[in-house]
Amino acid sequence: MLSHLLPRSAPQPAGTLGRVLVVDDEHEIIEFIADLLQEHSYAVSSAVSVAEALKRIEQDQPNLVLLDLLMPLVNGQELLRIMRERNMLLRMPVIIITANRADPATLCAAGASAVIEKPFQIQELFKQIERYIRR
Repeated sequence: MLSHLLPRSAPQPAGTLGRVLVVDDEHEIIEFIADLLQEHSYAVSSAVSVAEALKRIEQDQPNLVLLDLLMPLVNGQELLRIMRERNMLLRMPVIIITANRADPATLCAAGASAVIEKPFQIQELFKQIERYIRR
């Protein structure tokens, strides 16, 4: 059993549908997504780098990660790889949000739960979040 490798589950914040970590190097994107999610009763934390995202994952124990692929220094695929190696993907789905024309099948094979291309439809974002946060 791998349960000893998984982070402890944090209690769900009262009155929220779940905890979402938004990882993107563009502050405007983080702000936009965070505002949308908070309006729909999600608790939101954010990170602008892979290193910061790993800290947030440990501290906040989100139910889901929204991850941008193209970031400076270390890209989102590296975070996905680290999460896979640490068995975090077993309990924490990752939805890739990217302007890059990435191959969804390749990203899902690497551990992503879903891929959404920028610019995205808000309804599609919520559909995917609700699908995976209930999992």
